[in-house]
Amino acid sequence: MISSKYARDMPVFALLTLLLICGTTNAFFTDYDEKSNQVKIGYEETEITEVFPPSDPVPGSEDPEFKKTVQIRATESGSHSNTDCYVRAKILFSNSDIGNAVSLNGMDPSAWTLSEDGYYYYNGILHEGESTTPIFTSVSVDSSKIPESAADYFHDFRISVYEESIAAGDYASWNEAWQNSTRNSAL
Repeated sequence: MISSKYARDMPVFALLTLLLICGTTNAFFTDYDEKSNQVKIGYEETEITEVFPPSDPVPGSEDPEFKKTVQIRATESGSHSNTDCYVRAKILFSNSDIGNAVSLNGMDPSAWTLSEDGYYYYNGILHEGESTTPIFTSVSVDSSKIPESAADYFHDFRISVYEESIAAGDYASWNEAWQNSTRNSAL
């Protein structure tokens, strides 16, 4: 037979044991740990630089040529540094009929690659404060390729340059960097 002293304390011990087991089990299911990590985001900023002395087509010139030097520059920033980057550019024409008659001159083919997507890719890595070699230094127009229906638009013809940059990171080439960017944008 259990003594009355133990019989009286038994419910208290049982309750304390139950609370201890429940508290430990609850802590097991609700315990968490948190760690904050500092992540530095890459930053690249580029701009188009061009030298384009104003000129009008010379009246009567059969195949005019215009001086226009276009480059892309990784800007220098004061508060943060630019990340090394790859750049690409697309040349757009305000009139496709006249655009078909345009030749871009002065491009270094070892520095720029025209891809199937219509972009010109700079083959090197662009560092902060550096500029690419010129995408082109002049534009010539083969008048024989301009249809008569487009000849009236020649005076208002515009050439636009659109450029993009992507952090070079650990990519071995511009092709790898842009393919990874395209693959991730589909996610």
